[in-house]
Amino acid sequence: MDATAVLAGLGLVTTMASPLLASWFTHRQGREARVRDLRIQLYVDVGEYLEGAAKSLDAVTEYYPTSGSPGPKNLVHPTLLTARVELLAAKSVREAWRSFVTAEDAISWEWSENPDSNSEGHPYIPEDRPQVGTSRASIEALRTALRSAITNPDSRR
Repeated sequence: MDATAVLAGLGLVTTMASPLLASWFTHRQGREARVRDLRIQLYVDVGEYLEGAAKSLDAVTEYYPTSGSPGPKNLVHPTLLTARVELLAAKSVREAWRSFVTAEDAISWEWSENPDSNSEGHPYIPEDRPQVGTSRASIEALRTALRSAITNPDSRR
């Protein structure tokens, strides 16, 4: 077989395969864009929930509560966030979220079961309780993980 026939055959195969390859690449890029958008929305939802939790922690550690509005009531439920975090988030966000949820559970239990006093009509937890420090540290760790993850939403590391 001469070189002209081989080149013509390659040209024919390339011409026939081009639309298939273009379609495959377009589909792949579209899927990646949808996953990126889902991750960004997740990070925003986690950030909003995190800020509400930080505000609540501030409120229960103030002896004379001065915190204003508790914030919006339309935040995504933490169980739904956990499911989305496990499916979509970067590893650093997953680990920080798990620590945050554990710390939030501990501070909620402390608030409901062992308040030091009933100050101005609400239970009060002193700032020096270990659960408060752990909770504040988990909030800051999650904020840091979110800031890092949002700069590269395509990464799962």
